[in-house]
Formats: sequence, C-alpha cells, structure tokens
Amino acid sequence: MKTIVTIALAILVGLSWQHVSAEEIPAWVKNNAKWWADGTIGDSDFVQGIQYLVTRNIIKVPETAQGTSTSSDIPAWVKNNAKWWADGTISDGDFIQGIQFLIKNGIVVVDPVRQTQQTDTLESKLEACRQKETQRQQYECETQTKAKYEVDQFKTKAKGYAVGPITFYYAGAKVESSADTDVVNLKFLVENTGSSDNITLFCTGPAVCNYDLTDGKTTYKYSAHDFTNGQVVLKPGQSKFINMLFGPAIGYGSYTDFEFDPSREYKFNVKEPWGSASIPLDLH
Repeated sequence: MKTIVTIALAILVGLSWQHVSAEEIPAWVKNNAKWWADGTIGDSDFVQGIQYLVTRNIIKVPETAQGTSTSSDIPAWVKNNAKWWADGTISDGDFIQGIQFLIKNGIVVVDPVRQTQQTDTLESKLEACRQKETQRQQYECETQTKAKYEVDQFKTKAKGYAVGPITFYYAGAKVESSADTDVVNLKFLVENTGSSDNITLFCTGPAVCNYDLTDGKTTYKYSAHDFTNGQVVLKPGQSKFINMLFGPAIGYGSYTDFEFDPSREYKFNVKEPWGSASIPLDLH
C-alpha cells in the first residue's frame, strides 16, 4: 500500500512540478516529521519544517500553483507518509513529492517570504539547545523552545479576550458532524496577564463547571476536557492550552447533546469568581 501511494504521488507531481534539488534535507526536519506523526508537535510546527524546504528551494513551489486551504485540512494519510519517511521506509524524494502534491492542491499553503524569518529563528534556537552538554539539558531546552514557539504561533492567528486577569486566545474551531452527532473541540490559550497571584480555572464536572457553550437558546455542558483534577492553575505570566469538547451529553440530569446550527451565533461562557464574559465563537 505504501508503494502504491508513493508511486501515485510521484506520477501526479511529476506531470506539472518543477525539479526537486539534490540538497540534503536537514535531520531536524525528519525529527519534526516523526514528532508530528506521533502527535508530539502540532500541524503548525510540521508546516514550518515544510516552509524551510520551500524557502531554500529544496522544494520548488510555483506561486501560482498554491491553493487556498489551510494546514488544518491535512488528511490523516499524510501522517503515515511522515512516519514512513522518518523511519526510513520511503526516500527523501518520495516524501518531498508527497508534500508537493499537498501544496499544489492547497492542502498546505506556504508563504516563502513571510515565514522565512520565523523558521530560521526557531531552528537557530533548537540548534543552540543541541549544544547543551547533556541529553537531559538538550531535551528540556528543546521542549521549552517548542512550547514557547507554539504559544507565539497560536497568538498570531488568534484573537485575545481579557476576562479579569486572564486572557483567552481563540483561533476558531471546526465542527465535526456525522449522521446523528455533532462534536466540536474548543482550544484556548489561557494566560495570566493581569495578576501577581496564581489564578485557578475550575471545571470539576458538568454540574460544577465555570464554562459552557450557548447558541443563545440552548446551553451545552462539556463532554470532555483536559483540566487536571478539574482545575488549571496559572502562575503570573504563565500560559497554558486548554481543550473543551462539546458533543454527546454526559453525566446525570437534564443535559443536552450539542447540535450545530450554522445560522446561530455561538458563545463560550466564562463564569469564574475572578471574571465573567461571553466569548464569540467562529464555528464552521
């Protein structure tokens, strides 16, 4: 199956794409592909690796060939290719041809000018981490660097909403719909921007949670979240990602399954002792 996919991509790309240079792909790009395939890093970090290849003409991308989709549209099979490449199952050329196919069809969109400086900055910082004396120091440095980079990248595409001392950064969400179920995961970056004390976000259960989703008519309780022991603690200046999933109702009581109606306006309600707000959601 791997061979069939690779050959198909090679044929599709070979019909209309420019030559791929013989320059060796840096090892860190392969590491990024492996981390992306196993979920260690997100789509944006993987796209940054692709951007490095594009800006250095390892992959030549005609500007007129790029589509209009975003990296959130990357299909699952691409992660399989990334894993096979990182494991050495397929060659550099096969991997590059697959990426070319994605860019050509607008599944991945890159801007060679806008992203160059950001990519170089991340790689230079990771290279500095690799100069640490011990593997533990290298790992801790790389982990912190990637975490900060992910935060910075998320902020560039998100809108911030100040709720008391906490700023909620939100970049939109996509509703997944099946025959009888609608599910949406709301991802926020929350940051303690206004207090010199620790601030705690509470959500211990559907009946005792300071957060919910509403369409102006119905209020929905979460189906799942990643709060540790029902709370998220933010030190002064600290930021963390939180995820809250809305879908089939859980727990006891008169809870309602989440149902998406594109004609309605959805809001995320924050009702904490330290602040309250209704954050508008761009659901699609």
